[in-house]
Amino acid sequence: MNKEQLSDLERTTREKFLNALAEHFLLQDAILTATELSVISTDPTGTITSINRAAESLLGYPADELVGKRNLTILHYETEISLRAKELSEELGEVVASGFESLVAKTRKTKTVDRREWTYIKKDGSRFPVMLSVSGIWNDEGKLFGFLGIATDITELHEQNRQLNDFAH
Repeated sequence: MNKEQLSDLERTTREKFLNALAEHFLLQDAILTATELSVISTDPTGTITSINRAAESLLGYPADELVGKRNLTILHYETEISLRAKELSEELGEVVASGFESLVAKTRKTKTVDRREWTYIKKDGSRFPVMLSVSGIWNDEGKLFGFLGIATDITELHEQNRQLNDFAH
C-alpha cells in the first residue's frame, strides 16, 4: 500500500469512527431527553456536570444555573444528609462526612448502586420525595470520574400509601 492509499484508508476510518460517535451521542441525547426520570451527573466532588430536561422541569432550575456551578447537595435537605452520614458511618465502619460524601460514600466504597428515598428541594424551596439511585461512573481503568443520580418523584406513591393507611384505620 502506498502512502496515498494509506492516507485515504485513515480518512475513511476516521470518518466512520466520527459518524459512529455522533450517532451514539444523538441516541444517548434522545434517551435522556425522552425519559421522565430526573438524570443528573456530577464530577467526583459533587459539582453538577449535566442535567436532563426532566430534572430541569421537576426541580425548576435551568441547566445553566446548576451545571459547573453548584454541588448536588443544593437539591437535598440538610438534615437528611447529616442523618445519612451518621447511618453510613456505622454501616461502613468509617467516618462519612456530612455533605456530598453522604450521598455517594456507599457507591464509592462498594461500587454498587445506592438506592434510597430522599427529599429534593425545588428552586422555589418546595420539597418532594424522590427515589434516587446513585451510581459511580468508572472509566476502563477503574478510576472514578463522576456519579450519576437517577430520580423519580414518588409524591403520588406517598399519597396512595396515606390513603391506604387512612382506609385501613
